[in-house]
Amino acid sequence: MARVARNTRNTDEWIIDSGATHYISPNLMDFHEYHPLKESLQVESVDSVSLATTTGSINLQLDCRILLRVEALCVPDFGASLLSVPQLIKNGIDVSFRSHSRIAYITSEGFTEQPLGRFAPGSMSFILLGNVTSKRCHPNATVHRVNAQPGSNSDSAFRTDIQTCHRRFGHLNLSDVRKLLSKGSYSEKKTAISTACDIYIKAKAKEKFQRKVPSRRATKPLELIHSDICGPISPESLSGRRYYILYIDDFSRYTWVCFLP
Repeated sequence: MARVARNTRNTDEWIIDSGATHYISPNLMDFHEYHPLKESLQVESVDSVSLATTTGSINLQLDCRILLRVEALCVPDFGASLLSVPQLIKNGIDVSFRSHSRIAYITSEGFTEQPLGRFAPGSMSFILLGNVTSKRCHPNATVHRVNAQPGSNSDSAFRTDIQTCHRRFGHLNLSDVRKLLSKGSYSEKKTAISTACDIYIKAKAKEKFQRKVPSRRATKPLELIHSDICGPISPESLSGRRYYILYIDDFSRYTWVCFLP
């Protein structure tokens, strides 16, 4: 779900969104290449629902000379262009937001920490430091692909797999997860919880009861006596005693109870 206010209409700016599940652009001209989806996908915002009918790749040229190639959805009625932080992280790019400098940074194995966006007080969000480009990147630029599913040209690449939904619902069993989700909003690529979810296994595991056996048992009567004292007890016994001591023969399990003054 993407949280975008209805009055956000500057679609030339890209908002760095930590809650967006997909890259989204309402401008078809942003796409370097695109193709129609087999089925329209619903994209929900805070107060509206829009339809995505097209998917394709977009080149984002950052001011730090890094070129991000993202696989995005085209949603014409959407109010903003969104750069999905979860998708960046999924593809090996870490994103950090600094409150003191009001700048968002990215880092990856392919490059050191670089500025990604700057906080805009007017929109109360981080705006991308860069823009869409269809031209060749700078000769010294770093090209980083962040496709949702490399090599995939199907709309199923944008559907959340059932394992992710299972974890989001607190490791709920799959049959109940399917009841909560609308049909077609998830994929069944990963269904083997037994091989993918350690938490589910531990939650369902039951410890087998094992009676503790003493290391040594008596072989004849009175060879080993166990004793314990109890008290003070309330109410007192009929004779006014408040303590008693217990003796148990380990071999025969014969028991004596002796009241103490």
